Amino acid sequence: MKTIQAIAALLLVSVFFASCDDILFEHPQPPWVNKDETTFPEKLRGMYISPKGDTIRISATSIGPLHPKKDDIIFSLSDSLLLRSDKENYYLNMKAEQYWDVILERIKGDSLITYTLNGKDEEVGKAIEKITRLKKTKEDSSSYVINPSADEFKKILDKNIFRQGDVYLKVH
Repeated sequence: MKTIQAIAALLLVSVFFASCDDILFEHPQPPWVNKDETTFPEKLRGMYISPKGDTIRISATSIGPLHPKKDDIIFSLSDSLLLRSDKENYYLNMKAEQYWDVILERIKGDSLITYTLNGKDEEVGKAIEKITRLKKTKEDSSSYVINPSADEFKKILDKNIFRQGDVYLKVH
């Protein structure tokens, strides 16, 4: 169960695991990267463990538990799970219905650090509203959607609006 929670935290991948207060995107991010990775770069591949003992494995085309059990989920790069990268960051884009959850990932030494946008954090919402339009996904929803231009997305990055999530130590 811990591995499923670790993967969910890393990916924010589905309605079942995602927060009801997500900040989603109309399109995969970042806007200036036009090419999706067909594999996870060698730098990201390996086995990782969190301080809580959660483990994940990133292979050439998938991410999942280190030792998958019968009902564990393994996610593969596809039309609904895209990986994009620029000079400093990796962006894992997961299609959630019609919108995209985006996880920012950075490698620092032997660690993989994840960053997310959480709509429950009022500061995050206020900071985004200063940059781009923030709207509810539906009238009765607590999820929000944004459609930043390339310049607006760069401002979101520059202002450190993505909040640090889990840290995973590469063990192999």
